[in-house]
Amino acid sequence: MEDVGGEYFRELLSRSFFQPSSTGKSSKFVMPDLINDLAQVVARDTCFRLEDRLKHQEQCKNIKKARHSSYMRESCEGMKKFEIFDKAMHLRTFLPFYTPYGWNCYLASNVPLNLLPKLRRLRVHNMSRYRIIEVPNSLGDLKHLRGHRLRELGNLIYLRGKLCLFGLQNVVVPFKAKEANLNDKGLDVLSMEWSVNSDDSRDGRVETEVLDMLQPHKNLKELHIKGYLGTGFPNWIGDPLFSNMADLSLDNCGNCASLPPLGQLPSLKKLYIKGMSVLKHVGREFYGQGGVQPFLLLETLSFENMPEWEDWYTFGDHKEVQPFTHVKYLSIIKCAKLLKRLPTDLPCLNNLEIMDCPKLSGMMPKDLPCLNKLEIRNCPKLCGMIPKDLPCLNNLEISKCPQFLVEGSSISLPSLTSIAMDDVPLTSLQVVLEMRSMVDDEVISANAKSKRPSSRTSLSIGMIKKLELLPKWVTYGLMELEALEITSCEELKTLWKNEARIQHSLPTF
Repeated sequence: MEDVGGEYFRELLSRSFFQPSSTGKSSKFVMPDLINDLAQVVARDTCFRLEDRLKHQEQCKNIKKARHSSYMRESCEGMKKFEIFDKAMHLRTFLPFYTPYGWNCYLASNVPLNLLPKLRRLRVHNMSRYRIIEVPNSLGDLKHLRGHRLRELGNLIYLRGKLCLFGLQNVVVPFKAKEANLNDKGLDVLSMEWSVNSDDSRDGRVETEVLDMLQPHKNLKELHIKGYLGTGFPNWIGDPLFSNMADLSLDNCGNCASLPPLGQLPSLKKLYIKGMSVLKHVGREFYGQGGVQPFLLLETLSFENMPEWEDWYTFGDHKEVQPFTHVKYLSIIKCAKLLKRLPTDLPCLNNLEIMDCPKLSGMMPKDLPCLNKLEIRNCPKLCGMIPKDLPCLNNLEISKCPQFLVEGSSISLPSLTSIAMDDVPLTSLQVVLEMRSMVDDEVISANAKSKRPSSRTSLSIGMIKKLELLPKWVTYGLMELEALEITSCEELKTLWKNEARIQHSLPTF
């Protein structure tokens, strides 16, 4: 981008649109008076200079149409100077020109607080070299704002809270990223984003160095990285000295073949990994060095859109290492090649979600005493049986899993109130409904004694082969049903037998 801009500038210089400055500095250029006058006439409806507002009142009237504006810095600047910009609703560029005041420019705190929220379409703004203590939260509402220069962040010595960096693919000199001095900022949340569209001009080695140079302060609580195309992660990601980091996401880091040692982060509670398109193995390196129990506080773990991921090392039956004992939410979505079994040490798991994993096979985790919701969709080879004892299971959704088995010998589902089963074996559907029926008898009896209404249940059935008749539980417990949905059961002949219809005054179909 800089090279193209340089070519344009040299072309304009050769045509006398610019000329060397009389100051004698070779890097300074000015626009000749005639060209300057012509430029102002041509751009008078879209460009606005604050200093011209008294000279050209007509231009002030057209400020609503202005797209670009500039002004000269002063030693002290308050809201009165910028009042006219209340009308500049379509402003894209808002830049100060430097003056001899250098670093001694003071900007009243109410200027960014009152002015920036009104410039909703602002894309480029520069507050460097101002002695400011804070930037308003409303800065995050300027959806079109672009980062001007990373090095200018280095001047914001009091920057706190949340910082989002976009367009990092444009940083081609890694050392310039270090000038942002992020390790000196008291940030709680840091988001770093490269373009998600890769092209041949991007250099993975440069992006690795840039990410390394952008190392934040170790008190950081949240880190989000998106679109990064380096081939690996720098050492600071996963460093246990980041002892406050509780939330971390890696999104579309498409060239990384392995994960950093995130298990070493002692306060990590939420971890989201998405779009790592070349990663094949989640191995021991994911957990960190031995001697410390990994993922001590992890509660949410999500993998999504991992097309090459094949296996997940989870320590198997090694009881001395149980990395996921606090996980409450586990999600695995769109992992087309994942083969191996899931972790087994999930005593606190509350929500299990598995979708679009066509090669996943093997057994389900055995002991899930806290599981409240189980959702499995489009896993045609998953034949592992549902755990026998699920005392807290409230919501069961199984879809497009034609080999998914449920055995009825000793299964217990006392809390189940919502059932959705689509394209599963008929025997599995029957077992689930029969177990619900057995529980229902006990619930009805207990409710009769306590005079409390029995729990209502929703039932959705679809694409069940060989289903000719609804199970008894649906008939006898029909009054408890809040919702009943039956779709694409082509062999279904009737909903209930005649004796059940007569006994319960049910309609004929």
